[in-house]
Amino acid sequence: MNDKGKEMIMENYLNAIKSPSKPTIVLQTILNLAEFMELDESTDIKLFSASTLARIAEQCNAYAKALYYWELEFDNDPRNTIELLI
Repeated sequence: MNDKGKEMIMENYLNAIKSPSKPTIVLQTILNLAEFMELDESTDIKLFSASTLARIAEQCNAYAKALYYWELEFDNDPRNTIELLI
């Protein structure tokens, strides 16, 4: 897939996440896709940052996943993430 196609896919994902009338199943599917792509060893594609995935997980009431992603974000930016972990 070329860069233009990848940009279009990411733009559509972001539009789906930001939509005010999004169903939870859409967010869960995006979260599962991101998790699957993290586990796939044949690719190094990261769809979203850890903080974005944590927010998506919180919206889906998947608090264990949200905590996991906030902990990843803490490794990168402890000062701004500590309150979210507490």
